[in-house]
Amino acid sequence: MSLALLLVSLLICTVAQTLLPHIGWAGGAPVPLLTGLVVTYALRAPAGLALFAAMAAGLFQDSVSLMPLGYTSFCFSLCVLVIHRERELMISDSWFTHLVLGALAGFAVNLLTGIFLLVSGLAAFSPGYFLNRLVGGALLAALMVPILYTLIQQLEGHLGLAPDVEGLS
Repeated sequence: MSLALLLVSLLICTVAQTLLPHIGWAGGAPVPLLTGLVVTYALRAPAGLALFAAMAAGLFQDSVSLMPLGYTSFCFSLCVLVIHRERELMISDSWFTHLVLGALAGFAVNLLTGIFLLVSGLAAFSPGYFLNRLVGGALLAALMVPILYTLIQQLEGHLGLAPDVEGLS
C-alpha cells in the first residue's frame, strides 16, 4: 500500500461523502465512506500507515461536518488500534469480516462522537434519535466497508501495488 494511494483515496472519499445526500432513515447520517476507508486500511496496511489514515480521515470528516477537530480522529484511531491489533485472528479477505467490522466501527464512532458532543454541550438530541443514528450508522458502515475494501484491493492490483500485510497475496 502506498501513501499516494491513501491520499487520493482520502480526497475522493471526503468529497463523495460530502456530496452524497445524508440518509434520513439513519438519523441523517452521511454515507460513511471515510469509516470504510479507515477499516480497510486497518486490515490491509502497516500500523503507521493505518494510524495516519485514521487521523487524516478523522480530520477531514470533522472539517466538513463542523464537528470540533479531533473527535472523529480519536474514534477512528481507536478503531484502527483495535482492528490492527486483532487482525491476525481475522480472515481479512472475507466479506463477512468486512461487514461485521464495518458495523462495529460505525456503531463505535457514532456512539463516541455522540457522547463527546453531549458531554461538551455542543449537541442535544433525544435518546430515540441517538439510537436511530447508532443503528443507521452501523448498517451504513457495514455496507460500505466490503465495497471500499474490494475497490482498494482492485485498485492496488491495477496499479501493481502489493499490500504490506503478512499473509496476504
